[in-house]
Amino acid sequence: MLKVAGGTPRAADAGARGRSLFAIELLIAGISGGALFAVTGQEVIWLLGGVFGGWLACRIALARGRPAAPSPGARKSGQVLVGAAIGPSIASQTLHISAGQLVLLGTAVLAVLLCSILVARVYYAASPVDGVTAGMATLPGGIGIMPAVAAEYGKPVGLVAIVQSFRMTLVVALVLVAHEIWSTSDSSTTGERAGNALLPAGLPGWGYVAGLLLGAVCAAWLAGKLRIPVPTLLGPLLFGCGLALGLRALGVDADLLTAPFLQEIIGQGLLGLTVGEYLAQRYWGSAAALSGGIVGVLASCALAIGIALGLAAIGPWPFLTTLLMVAPGGAPEMAMIAAATGGELALVLAAQTGRQVLVNLLIPLWINVFNRFDQGRN
Repeated sequence: MLKVAGGTPRAADAGARGRSLFAIELLIAGISGGALFAVTGQEVIWLLGGVFGGWLACRIALARGRPAAPSPGARKSGQVLVGAAIGPSIASQTLHISAGQLVLLGTAVLAVLLCSILVARVYYAASPVDGVTAGMATLPGGIGIMPAVAAEYGKPVGLVAIVQSFRMTLVVALVLVAHEIWSTSDSSTTGERAGNALLPAGLPGWGYVAGLLLGAVCAAWLAGKLRIPVPTLLGPLLFGCGLALGLRALGVDADLLTAPFLQEIIGQGLLGLTVGEYLAQRYWGSAAALSGGIVGVLASCALAIGIALGLAAIGPWPFLTTLLMVAPGGAPEMAMIAAATGGELALVLAAQTGRQVLVNLLIPLWINVFNRFDQGRN
């Protein structure tokens, strides 16, 4: 069992999980996601259902003294399903962006990173945490990578994991609420995508989906071998895009070349499960450190909303699109929401993936920056 005493996991228990935990998580995620979908009608609400399923199942397991460590495999599987679903959607889009708009988008992404460093500095100054812990808890990188880096440097993994998972949950919830408000008040703001069928229609549809999923798994493996960033997302995405373009060139009906809604539901649920699992882990460290991290996440989200408003005022994109571009959430989650709401999917994916890649690839640089915080204190 992953217990966090003083924010540090017990090595002997790290990674331990009960045999039935995954099945229970899926059951709760399916029930809660279905209930939320029935109430809201939002196609991407299943993400929050997955978060709740992972959190509740792990909390129950931990309360009964059973192991409930997060499963990195669930999130990778979700990324494969989501990437394979998004790829064909990108193939049907036409990207319109000028050089000036591209510079504007890149500046906004860098602004989000700079704001994250600023938040980490304030968090460090106001809470009983060291510089690296403050940075790993607030940087908008991979939810599995930041706790792993914290563990490598002997920092409180539990604190980093809980703050990072809170960030992901809050961003998804905020974006869904913003979409609900803006889409109902101004129908011209976003274009809702026509919903896909729950299952493939006919033998050709099943054959396409089987080929799409098999190719997505192989593409994820190949992307990992080629060291492509976020291989389990970008590999299937690129394969799905290429497959759809190739089949369209051969005269295949474009309506056939869409992933079934059930694939998206399962992918969303698996993405959410890992977030809920991290959120549920026990934390026995400083309450001030945890509350400071949560306040830091709130500040990061507020700054991102401000950047999105500025980007919408200067650029040609609506606010919901710019919010999806710069929101400090996960690339798969934001891209999934963009695809479901008719947003600029390619731009959202480029901005979110670019930010996440910058964070993850430049970890040594960030560690050096955050270590300098401690030099100032000493």
